[in-house]
Amino acid sequence: MGQMLVTIPWQVYCTWQFRDRIGQDGVLRQVRWWLGCLAFAYGHKLGWMVGLEEDRGAEWPHAHGLVVAEGLGDPVTLYGGKAHEKTVPFIEPFWLAWQRRHGGGFFKLIEGDGRGCSFYCAKYAAKRGEIYFSSGLERFRGTAPAVSRAAVTLFPDGA
Repeated sequence: MGQMLVTIPWQVYCTWQFRDRIGQDGVLRQVRWWLGCLAFAYGHKLGWMVGLEEDRGAEWPHAHGLVVAEGLGDPVTLYGGKAHEKTVPFIEPFWLAWQRRHGGGFFKLIEGDGRGCSFYCAKYAAKRGEIYFSSGLERFRGTAPAVSRAAVTLFPDGA
């Protein structure tokens, strides 16, 4: 799974956390809602993968994931012309909105080839089997920085 994920040029690593208990269906619903809002504001298709985690004994469910789309880290100006004007990555207001709505989360722009975060997120496929992919993710494949690209079919024909 890690070898497959590393073939995609991920731009953002996400950990979506919740202040309140929420079932796995709720976690996935809220994460997909957030990704939908991001895609709507961005105006282009996003690629993403989400791995759910709720270990036995863990107090709070959460999810880890990766997002790809050109320009998510591009700078944008907020509060233009005001004394508190600032420049932030495009995705930053979405991180803040998540944290305010749900009470926590960790979001990071990926630097380098994304190998570490790809393999970290891949562990959920082996650990619990709860991993989800966006439709159209295949379009981003093969454009990642040069790494080993073993032949893995993301969406086999006839499936």
